Amino acid sequence: MECNYSSSNNHRVVDFVKSAILISLAALLLQPLSAAYTYVDAKPGNTTLDGATLIAGTNCFAGTSANTGSGTDGLWTFRIDSAAATFEGGDYFETDNAATSGDAEATGNLVTAINLPVAGQYEIVALFSKNTNRDIAAKLASPPGAGNVFTTTNGGSAAALTWDASYLSGRGSNAGAAALGTITTTVANQTVFVHLNGFKSITNSTIDERTQYDGIGYQQIIPPTAIHRDVFILAGQSNADGRGIVSELTGNLAGFSGQQPTVILHYTNPAYSSTNDQSRYRKWVPLEPGYSVAPGSSGALPRNSFGPEIGIGKVLAQHFAHPALIKVTQGGTSLTISGTNWYPAPLGSATVGPLYTALIESTRLALQQITAAGETYTVHALFWHQGESDSANSSSYANLYPVFVDSIRRDLGLPRLRVITGQLAPNRDPTFESVQWQLSRTLRNVSFVSSENLTTSDAQTHFNTMSMTAFGQRYGNDALRSFTTINFDAPLFTTWALDRQNDFSSTDPTQPTVVTTTTQGAYQGGQAAGHVGSAGAYYFNRREVLPLASLYSMRADFFAGDTGYDNDSLADSSLRVRGWINDADQNGNFSDSEASIGFGLEDDGRFVIRAGSTIARSTGALYQTDRWYRLTLDWTDPDAAGNRVASLRVRDLLTDTDLNSGQPLVQTTVSDADFGGDPGHWFGTGFKVTRGLIDNISAEAPGFDGWSRRYPTLTGGRDGDDDFDGLSNLAEYALSLDPTRADPGTVLPMPVLGPNNVTLSIIPEARLADVTYQADWSSDLANWTTLPGVTSGTSLIFSVPRQPQVFMRQRFTVSP
Repeated sequence: MECNYSSSNNHRVVDFVKSAILISLAALLLQPLSAAYTYVDAKPGNTTLDGATLIAGTNCFAGTSANTGSGTDGLWTFRIDSAAATFEGGDYFETDNAATSGDAEATGNLVTAINLPVAGQYEIVALFSKNTNRDIAAKLASPPGAGNVFTTTNGGSAAALTWDASYLSGRGSNAGAAALGTITTTVANQTVFVHLNGFKSITNSTIDERTQYDGIGYQQIIPPTAIHRDVFILAGQSNADGRGIVSELTGNLAGFSGQQPTVILHYTNPAYSSTNDQSRYRKWVPLEPGYSVAPGSSGALPRNSFGPEIGIGKVLAQHFAHPALIKVTQGGTSLTISGTNWYPAPLGSATVGPLYTALIESTRLALQQITAAGETYTVHALFWHQGESDSANSSSYANLYPVFVDSIRRDLGLPRLRVITGQLAPNRDPTFESVQWQLSRTLRNVSFVSSENLTTSDAQTHFNTMSMTAFGQRYGNDALRSFTTINFDAPLFTTWALDRQNDFSSTDPTQPTVVTTTTQGAYQGGQAAGHVGSAGAYYFNRREVLPLASLYSMRADFFAGDTGYDNDSLADSSLRVRGWINDADQNGNFSDSEASIGFGLEDDGRFVIRAGSTIARSTGALYQTDRWYRLTLDWTDPDAAGNRVASLRVRDLLTDTDLNSGQPLVQTTVSDADFGGDPGHWFGTGFKVTRGLIDNISAEAPGFDGWSRRYPTLTGGRDGDDDFDGLSNLAEYALSLDPTRADPGTVLPMPVLGPNNVTLSIIPEARLADVTYQADWSSDLANWTTLPGVTSGTSLIFSVPRQPQVFMRQRFTVSP
């Protein structure tokens, strides 16, 4: 991608060159759209797929036009009763070879099911042999009505079923294919139903008014896009399987009752033994309620109960284009009994639990099915909700759960797989809850989701319908903490002490709290965390705040408290966010001695960067109390000596303006030791508060994708121009501009006309290691010459001798 502009004296032209994309599009458009159709033959007992070329008189149109119904070709035929001058069977297609009036198919519709092998857009045609007059109705996905009758004799509608001459090759003048339209599928092996029906036409006393339906043809006209599935695993016993009631998804819960078409589910439960419908079991299907097998229940899927997956899916679908859930569950099962259920032992050994084996095998199967469909995937996390059967065996559970986590990661080949542990119903034995929570504190990349304020439909065990949806949302939101800003709004947090809320801990659980906030300028009110009081410094922390690998920026909103805090009007709040290098004392709590690079507000009223024992203060700006500020700390990659340049930018959210015109308030060079080493090895994120609040904490990965997450409303991607100022979002990234605000042309570097030269000066963003800044010049806008850049201080200078006419073009190359 290159972003160019040209300037000649006072004339400037903004231009965007997307040569790589144009080449790709041209190559695509040159690809032939025609392809061989795959045919589904219409036969009694629905259809068979042979994929063979249809040959008239062999596997197509074996009946003749003179055949009044005695043929044995086995095709669906629509006949006429010559005596009554009406269609045999009334208004319907037939499934037999009889000529008796009234023997129509009971459903009133001829339905052909076609299985489309991969996701994409398909053209669908219906194959017929016809005589002079015919009335045929056809519709994709849903049954046709009287308004779907399309003929040349009775008019029809704009969406008429029409005979397309391009399909007549080899079929004869009275045979052809009627184009039904196109359909787009989103998952592999999706079944599409084509409904056809016959209707009475004009009165005709001959037997020749009939149509013989042969089947459906389909071809893919737009190849599937490269679908990437973001995969999450859900496993455990009955609360993971779910005992929420589908029929209770009404009122405020009605939004959970239907299908979630962008989310797919792969369900395994050894208790499922129904032979009524195996097409939905251990296969990818669109997510909807009903994938739960309660004891004693029977029948095909979906059933009348559901688990946390529908709440999880609602959350994930807001952040991923194609979420996928692998669910392996069974009620009444344990982890701690050797040889049974979830017992973690080597696969194939005598002591491994069959459910543990099923979890590994079903996950592998589901992932293989994704790959077989031509898709790719990333496995993000395992949601684990189990322990009711082991709550009396806390010590055994404490010993085996780390083995279970290690085994899952080993057997799935996912050594860093996140495991999200769900708390049992809050009215259960608190001893077991403490064991689970402590395990989440000590095991790497394991977190804990609270069930506080949730209720059960029975004594101390199964979440009721409302709580099941809420807990699923808590699971989903916890999973997203790897990818989005941490805020403190419900359903993750309640307005009380932070300890154990969504995997937090603190030096004093009763002090750092979640409180209700109000909107102030660009700050959106809701909830924030901090300490409301006149004295006392408190630490609180969160492990595994990701992405840590390749991390190059941290951001948070800070509110220096005065009114309602100490009311002394002094800017004396101390609020800090820092990287947590390691839990050196293994006490589960962050401390200054375990901190890396950080930023925040100091109690003397200044914005600061903290690095090791060094404080780099801002040179002029002081914060005001009772005001929200957004601080962003960026840093460069280490140089040969391991040093990094750290920069702090500040935005006043009350006035929605950047301090120091968006430039850093302070920059400092930080040694590797003071910085904290490689962020990929950090333990998490730590906070320290005396009074005031912290909200919207985020860690930003490098590149355009990480930067774009600063702007939740950004929808145009790299090539879009969300603020309509003529600069693509990628150009705004390269120039460190705000892609949601239109920028005047003066923000672009302008050529300077000197006595002997025309000079273009660019100040590269040191932190944007993926951006290359270049410039060209031309005298006629047709022939361009690349200019060498000369570094002068922080600037990159491009110069060309002065001539009667000079055009200069700046280029940004962003990789990849």
